[in-house]
Amino acid sequence: MNTVMKNCSLNTVISHNQASESKRTTASQTHMRTGTNKYSMKKLLAVTLIMGAMLASSRAAVITITVQGTVTQAQGGWNLGDPVSFTWALSGTAPYKGTANWYENGPGTPPMFTDVTGTGLQGTYAAPNWRNSTISLPRAQDNTSGDYLYLSSEVDGLSAPNNNEVLTLVIGFTSASFDFPLSSPLPEPGAFFGSLLGPSGEYSTSGSIGSGLVKLWTGSGMPEMGFDLTSISIVPEPSEWAAMSFGVLGIVWVVKRRFMPVRA
Repeated sequence: MNTVMKNCSLNTVISHNQASESKRTTASQTHMRTGTNKYSMKKLLAVTLIMGAMLASSRAAVITITVQGTVTQAQGGWNLGDPVSFTWALSGTAPYKGTANWYENGPGTPPMFTDVTGTGLQGTYAAPNWRNSTISLPRAQDNTSGDYLYLSSEVDGLSAPNNNEVLTLVIGFTSASFDFPLSSPLPEPGAFFGSLLGPSGEYSTSGSIGSGLVKLWTGSGMPEMGFDLTSISIVPEPSEWAAMSFGVLGIVWVVKRRFMPVRA
């Protein structure tokens, strides 16, 4: 009888010890899995930050220059007093650089613009065969207070509201609030204008700051539509910011799906 009781007590102790060991093992495995998940999450978040930085740096060169104005010389279907807006998307690089300008020079030259859009323009922009577009900062090199920007873009594939062919869009403006710091050698235009963006991601000014024109081809002459500039802004291309935002949101969604606990 005593022997039986001793054996029962011994078996009870052994079972208790095994159960305790099993709990400790399960707790240890759970801790290891939790630790692994935390490590994996930190690693994924680090990768996310790196990818975001890479995306930002790769997209930084895509800059748009947008002007707003009012028609002062009617032509091509644009009427006197009409509000107009035109936007140039920079390719980021320029085939040729001077002391204070970037320019194209003839057939086969890589284009400085990837797109040109605006009020009343019909069709799709294409760089013409003979390329002679330019962006220059003539007053910046003189260190004059209030810099001057001149932009001339020859285009193909675009027409005016009355279907006349558009040959060239030109703007010239000056503003005391703009300061274009030049360095030698001159950076690529995408990097240069991108470096001007402030905390808001925009570089802009408004007021009576300059003028512009759209040169047309009628088949027998080259009349011009003229407009006064009322504002200009330099910002990253909206589609690039959208692509970056969707990419980051997608990564965040994956992280939440992978690591958020499932509710019973």
